[in-house]
Amino acid sequence: MQTSNLNEKLREKEQKIISLNKNLIDSKNEYAKKIDELKTLEKDFTYLMNEFNNNNNFNLSVPTSRALPNEKRSLRENKNSNYNDFYKLIKDDIEKYNKLITKFEEKIEFIECKPDLLPTKGNITSDFGYRKHPILKTWGQHTGVDIDTKVGTPIKAAGAGVVIFSDYDGSYGNVVIVSHGFGYKTIYAHNSENLVKEGAQVKKGQIIAKVGNTGRSTGPHLHFEIQKNNEPINPSKLVDFN
Repeated sequence: MQTSNLNEKLREKEQKIISLNKNLIDSKNEYAKKIDELKTLEKDFTYLMNEFNNNNNFNLSVPTSRALPNEKRSLRENKNSNYNDFYKLIKDDIEKYNKLITKFEEKIEFIECKPDLLPTKGNITSDFGYRKHPILKTWGQHTGVDIDTKVGTPIKAAGAGVVIFSDYDGSYGNVVIVSHGFGYKTIYAHNSENLVKEGAQVKKGQIIAKVGNTGRSTGPHLHFEIQKNNEPINPSKLVDFN
């Protein structure tokens, strides 16, 4: 009786061992299959990343040099579809990102070029608008503001841009004109000395001239003018003179 029970228990143990071995083998085979799939996936992903990084052409086809069973080929096709979708999203995101960068750079450029910096400190002796000319004694439009200050005071560019004129010009005396893009130009007149030449790139705040009394002038001052699309505008709309 004891021997019979012992043999029964041994048979049960053997069955458990067989079952465990079968599960172990199945698990091992499944694990190996998953490893192969992961390796294939890794190779394909590496290929795609190299194509993307080196050629930047978004050619998303995956090499199919290995002969594959139907189920694996289906898996490959599915992966290809996933890759195409994934990289289409990447491409779309990159395009959106580049557009945002462009807009950001344009905004930064506009902020730098916008002529809103006070060119020199002093008292406003003649504002923008209709006035009686101090020398000619006739009424007419004053196209800028006159800033009263001493000879030699530095004059700063109100915004970044390109010098399109730097010379003596009749009633304006020594004058510097800067084009800022975006339709803006600034004029700095009656200077004692121009410090920049035509064609020079200037930064916002860069010293470009010195205050003087040249041309038709009753005393040392800066005539500062802003034009938008070749029409004079009130500098107070952009510059804080307080």
